[in-house]
Amino acid sequence: MFKKVLPVMFTLSMIATGVVSANEPTQSQSHTKLPQVQSNATYYYWKIIGTENLGKVTKGDWIVDYIGYPAKGAGEVDSFSISTSYSHSVSGSIQVGNDIISATVGYEIGDEVQLTVQKASRPLAKGEYVKASYRKTYLRTLIDQQQYFYDLGNTYPQNKYAKGYADEAIKPEIKLDYYKTNASLTPEEEKPYFTEIFEYVNGEYVKVSEQTH
Repeated sequence: MFKKVLPVMFTLSMIATGVVSANEPTQSQSHTKLPQVQSNATYYYWKIIGTENLGKVTKGDWIVDYIGYPAKGAGEVDSFSISTSYSHSVSGSIQVGNDIISATVGYEIGDEVQLTVQKASRPLAKGEYVKASYRKTYLRTLIDQQQYFYDLGNTYPQNKYAKGYADEAIKPEIKLDYYKTNASLTPEEEKPYFTEIFEYVNGEYVKVSEQTH
């Protein structure tokens, strides 16, 4: 392996105390818990009004994590592991705090996740070897937010919205590139002749594409 409070006005980010479904857009059913302020206070604040599961996304380039040795005989299988870590994160226009988002989606924004993958190549021809790469993968949730105005004990929704994303770190995509040893080329010059890409689905890695070069 290469291996803030004023008597007149201020802005505050808040959310309803209820948890919003992460499956489809919903309207928040509970009231935002307001801070203890003077009865004549007025201010703006934000809250989450809905979420939606957008599925998997990847970030960044493929990172080579393992380079095997040429097979000594036909039919050999190269087994290896890949270990990496990356964090739950947010992106887009986020107007509420990470603690509020974490309570909504069910994981802690900023927490780093340790991920280990066990994988094996297909049977190799003699002299063939494999390079394994991974790409950071996340389960993305759309965070719909709306601004509200608090005035003398009453709240008023404003026509101002924001959309952001919460990305949950999950097991990475894996790419296996297969090479045939060529004595006239350096390892850096060699090009793969076959590629497989795998995604983690329902507890196991499933091949989602392959390509002959």
